Amino acid sequence: VAGDQVGGIAFVPHDGVDLNHHCAEIRAYADTGIAANDVPGYLTFHTTADGSATTTERLRILSNGRIGIGTNEATSAFQIYAEDLGEGTAKGQIVLKDTAAYNASPTAGVVFQGHHASNNAQAIFAGIRGFKANTSDGDYDGCLGFDVRTHGAVAYEAMRIDEAGRCIVGGGTHAGGANLVVKGISGSTPNAYGCASFCRIGSNPTAGTSIANLRFNGGSGGTSRAAEITVKAGENNWTDGSSHPSQLIFAVTKASATSSTERFRIDQ
Repeated sequence: VAGDQVGGIAFVPHDGVDLNHHCAEIRAYADTGIAANDVPGYLTFHTTADGSATTTERLRILSNGRIGIGTNEATSAFQIYAEDLGEGTAKGQIVLKDTAAYNASPTAGVVFQGHHASNNAQAIFAGIRGFKANTSDGDYDGCLGFDVRTHGAVAYEAMRIDEAGRCIVGGGTHAGGANLVVKGISGSTPNAYGCASFCRIGSNPTAGTSIANLRFNGGSGGTSRAAEITVKAGENNWTDGSSHPSQLIFAVTKASATSSTERFRIDQ
């Protein structure tokens, strides 16, 4: 019957008084769906906490091969249900550690890999890394790197968030003092592709419709408007691929005002 224990291993130490209490267990249970020549089952792993005399389930391998830690269910191959641990805002349920020395760029990360060919050959597609930002003894500045790859090449860093919280699109060390740096890609054509692109995806814009907007804010909440640069469709509707009439509008906010006013326009 589903839920019946069908086997197990108990680990029983002498506690100085008797041999009546388990410090750990592995149990096997029958699962739902048992029929002729069909015997699904699952395993549970138990340990006893300090100060307790009974075991508690910690890990379960389900009949479908999924693994749950702290839960008897798993909606993915590996699922953890536990409190978040760590420090500051860097908290979670999994900690990854590198064995490298402090001055050898210790890095902990996750690698994403899968099949890339009909013969089931596998390759690394991308990765996310957390790493020490320097080689100084006792200095734990940390960065986060995001890696991707193109066919025929090894993975490379496409974006980095450095120890100061600055985002560098294009990867590598910080360039300048801005919180966001966008680097052009070596070998590309800047006037064809640019270093950054702002777009609106949808049907062809009609005359006067806003296409993209860059807003500069300030104030205690960072939402008070100071200035804007807006791109709109021009005096005519767009025809995708053949006619893109546009205008560039610059606006600033004057004294005793909270919204910006247009000051300069480049028409189509």
